[in-house]
Amino acid sequence: MNSALNILGVPTAPYHEDHVAGFIGWWLKRLGVPFHEEQHGNIVAEFRSMASRKPIAFAVHMDHPGFEVAKTGSKKIECLFLGWVPPDYMVKDTPVEFFDVHAKVRAKTQILHITRWDRDQKRVLLQVEAGVVQRGDFGMWKLPAVWLDRRTGRVVSRACDDLAGCAAVLAMLSRLVKARARAHVYAIFSRREEIGLKGAFEIAHSGLVPKSIPIISVETSKALSNARQGDGPIVRVGDRSSIFDPALTACLCEAARRLRNGKRGVFVFQRKLMDGGTCEATAYLQAGYTAGGLCVALGNYHNCAPNGRIAAENIHLDDWKGLVRLMAAISTGFSM
Repeated sequence: MNSALNILGVPTAPYHEDHVAGFIGWWLKRLGVPFHEEQHGNIVAEFRSMASRKPIAFAVHMDHPGFEVAKTGSKKIECLFLGWVPPDYMVKDTPVEFFDVHAKVRAKTQILHITRWDRDQKRVLLQVEAGVVQRGDFGMWKLPAVWLDRRTGRVVSRACDDLAGCAAVLAMLSRLVKARARAHVYAIFSRREEIGLKGAFEIAHSGLVPKSIPIISVETSKALSNARQGDGPIVRVGDRSSIFDPALTACLCEAARRLRNGKRGVFVFQRKLMDGGTCEATAYLQAGYTAGGLCVALGNYHNCAPNGRIAAENIHLDDWKGLVRLMAAISTGFSM
C-alpha cells in the first residue's frame, strides 16, 4: 500500500481530530508544502509551482463517527455518539476502544444500551472492561486499524471515511512535489464533518480559499448496486442533498476520459450520483463556491455491515490508486 494510507490507522472522531491533523502536518512539512491551521483547527495547504496553472482545491475531512465520554462511573460510562449510524447497530456487547493523548488504547469497553437517541443527541451506556476513562475522552469501534486483504485487493479499516480521502490528497501532493509539476492546488482538511459539515462551513467563511477557486470534495461514498467497488474512482454528479456544478463535473469527466484514452496504463472510472450521504461539496455550494466531487465506493459505510452488525469499512485499493492518479491529472491540466 502507499504509505499515505497509514493515516487510516490514526484514531479520530468529531472534535478529536488532533492525531490525524498531526499526521497531516508532519507529511506536509516533509514535502515542504506550506499550510495554515485556522482558529477552529481546520487545515489549508497550498502547493504552487513557479509556472502554475489555474488553481483548484481538493477538500477532505479528518473525522469519523465515534464516541465521547459524557459521564463516568465506577464501571459504567455514558457517551455521546458523534455521527450517524442506525440505532439498531448499537448492539449489546459490541466492543469500543478509548484513546489517550498519544493515540494509544487506554480503555476497552462494551455497549450496554442506548439511553437517548434523537436528532439533537445520541447517548449510549457502556461497560468498562479494562483501563480507565475520563470525561471528554474519545473512542471508536474496536476494529482493525488498517490492513490490506490481498485476496480481494481491499484496504480494510475502522475508518476509511474520510481518512482514505485524506490519504489520497497527501499522495497526490507527493506526486506533484516529486514531479515538480506545474500546478496550483489548495488542499483543505476539515474537522467535524460527521456532525453537520461544520469544518467545511468554517473554511468557507474563513477567507483562506478565494470564492473564485472551484472546490472538489474527495470522499469515500457508500457503494451502490450501480456504483461498485473495483470499477474505478467515481466522478460524483451529486450527493443526497444536492447536484454539483455541471460545468465542473464535465471538466472532471474530461480529465478522466483523457486518462482512459491515454497510453500510460489502464484507467477506468465511473460517473455516478452517489446519494448514500451528504458530502462537503454541498456545504461549499451553499457558501457560494463552484463545487464538484470525486470518491471511491465504500463497503460497510459508517461501519454498518449488511448483517446488522458493526464491521470495518473497506475500499478497493485499485479504486484509490486511480483516484490519486485522476486528482494529479486534474491538478496539472485543469481548465474551466
